Amino acid sequence: MTGARQLYEEVLEARRRVRGSEQPETLNSMHNLAVALLVQELVPQARELEEAVLKVRRPLLGAKHSDTSVSAWTLFCTLYDLCEHDAAQTILDSDLLWLLDCDLVSLNADQRQIQGYIRDLEGYRLTLPT
Repeated sequence: MTGARQLYEEVLEARRRVRGSEQPETLNSMHNLAVALLVQELVPQARELEEAVLKVRRPLLGAKHSDTSVSAWTLFCTLYDLCEHDAAQTILDSDLLWLLDCDLVSLNADQRQIQGYIRDLEGYRLTLPT
């Protein structure tokens, strides 16, 4: 995966240089690099990127955009894995629970999948120790 990570880093740097840091394509590259870092178990580094992506995607794309939902879910999972349950709960509450109020037809495939994951948490507030 090191080769993939290097490629993601190179693409990210090129996109930042050409397009800027707050463009959707650049944010996609940041998200892809974060996922590569997660696969390599470099969780703290992945978390930093995930937080940065979500911070920009919320106002740029909107809180209910599918890319924002994917970023929020990835960050939620990372925070939970790091045993930062309060922070994970905050992301769940502020960025993801709205998905439970939506009909499947109003969501895209990624959001439907995330909605299912949230439903599978059954009693999620009880499973996130404070």
